[in-house]
Amino acid sequence: QDALKELWRLAYPSRQLPPLKSDLWKEMGWQNSDPATDFRFVSLIPSNDFRIYI
Repeated sequence: QDALKELWRLAYPSRQLPPLKSDLWKEMGWQNSDPATDFRFVSLIPSNDFRIYI
């Protein structure tokens, strides 16, 4: 959860952090309103390495 929060803050520094289950996460490219469900597809990449893609 901390990694998701950090990703949001890096991508949208002026926007308020949404709840962990919100359609706003889809704007970032997550498939569902709960981005934690998408982590099963990227389990080989440590979550803190996502920062390099922003």
